[in-house]
Amino acid sequence: HSAAEKPIQPRYEQHTSIGLHSVASNEPGEAPLSSAEAATDAKPDSHESMICRMRHLSWRECTPLLVNYFEHSGQFLKSLEYDPSGEFLATLTSTGQSRIWDVSNVADVIRLQESVVDQAWHPNRRVIALALEDQRVQIFEIDSGKILQEFEFDEPIGALAYDHTGSRIAVGGKSLRIWNVKDANFENRFHRQNAELLSVSFSADDSKILTLYDDDRVRLLSTTSESVNPLLPPIVHYATGFPRRPILEPIFIDEDRGILTKAGTTAVWTDIASGSVRKTISMEGPNVTFLACSPDRRYFAITWQGEGYQIWDAINSKKIAEPSNHDGQYWGAAFSPDGLDLVVNRNVYVERIKSSDGELYGASSPGLTFLQQMQWSPNGRHVATATLNGWVNIWDLGSYLPPTENMPGARNALT
Repeated sequence: HSAAEKPIQPRYEQHTSIGLHSVASNEPGEAPLSSAEAATDAKPDSHESMICRMRHLSWRECTPLLVNYFEHSGQFLKSLEYDPSGEFLATLTSTGQSRIWDVSNVADVIRLQESVVDQAWHPNRRVIALALEDQRVQIFEIDSGKILQEFEFDEPIGALAYDHTGSRIAVGGKSLRIWNVKDANFENRFHRQNAELLSVSFSADDSKILTLYDDDRVRLLSTTSESVNPLLPPIVHYATGFPRRPILEPIFIDEDRGILTKAGTTAVWTDIASGSVRKTISMEGPNVTFLACSPDRRYFAITWQGEGYQIWDAINSKKIAEPSNHDGQYWGAAFSPDGLDLVVNRNVYVERIKSSDGELYGASSPGLTFLQQMQWSPNGRHVATATLNGWVNIWDLGSYLPPTENMPGARNALT
C-alpha cells in the first residue's frame, strides 16, 4: 500500500486509545470526538474507518451534544437564566454587565447594559426586570425592545425577584418593598433590616418571601400579614466563601413547608410551621457547595465539595440517592422543569441523574473546565453551563439514553 492508503498510525492509534480509555473508565464524554477524529485519520472506506464511525454514532447518542457557546471576556457570572420561551438567555457578570442572548440558533447578543446589580425574568413573558446601580429598576420587553416601566428605589439595591404571577416584584437593599406592576406603585408593606439584601425569592403560592442578607442570616417574610416582622427567628446561612462563584441561596422545600440552609459542612432543614430544625444533613468532608429543589418542591439535592451529593424526597423525609463513588468535587445541581431529572457538576463534567432513584443516564458531558453554575431550558431539552471564566456552553440532552447495557447492539459497536 502507498503511504496515502494507510492509516496515519500515530494519530489514529492515539485518538482510538483516548476514546476506548474514556469508555473503559466510565467517563465516555471524550469518545464521540476521539472516534470521529480516528475515523478521519483512518484509510477511507477501510475496516478501521467503519468501526470508528460506528463508535462515534453510538456514543453520540448517549452523551450530551454541544450546540452553542459564547464568552464574557473572562468575567465570571453572577447569574444565568433562560426566559420562559427558552429562546433567550440572560447573563449577568461580576462587573455588572447584563447581556440578553438569542440562543435559538446562533448565540447573538441582542441587548447589553452596564451597571446592573441583579435581574429577573417575568415568569410567563419575554420581559426582564433589571436593578441598576443608580437605584432604578427597569422592566424591559424583548419583543418590542421597549422599557415598559421604570421606577426608583430609595437606597442601593441588592436583589429583586418576580412573584409567580408576574404581577409583583420584590426589591430591596436594607429595606425590602413590593412593587405592584399593574398599579405601577409600591405596596404599603415595608420590611427593614440592619443588613444588605443578597437574594430574594417567593414561595410557590407567593404568600411568603425568603430573603438572605449579608449578615449570614435568612429571614422569612409574609406578603399577606400586616406585620412587618419575620415569621421565624433569623436562620444562620453561610452563602459565600467560594471564589468566582455566585452566592449559595437558601431554598424552599417540602412543598414550601420547609427551608433548607447551609451551616458549614451541613445542610439544615427548618420546619416553617414550628420554626424548629427538622433535620440536619451532613457528610464527612468539606463544605456544602449547592442546594437545589425540584419545581414542585418535593425533591431536593445537596452537593459537597469533595464528598459527592445526596437526593432527598422531602414529602417522605427520605434520602433516596447518594453515589457510592465520591471521587471528585461536586459544585452544583439543577432539577429539570418537570422535576424528573437532575444534573450535577462533578469536577469538569455534567452528569444527568433520575430524581426518583439516582440512576445515571448515559454518559457525562465532555470534560472542559470547572463549572460555576447550570440552568435548564424551559422545555427540558438543553442545559446551559457557565465556567469560572464566564464561558457558557449549551448542551442538547434530547438524545440522552440510559446506560449502554440497555442499548441494543451498542456494546458490540464500542468494542
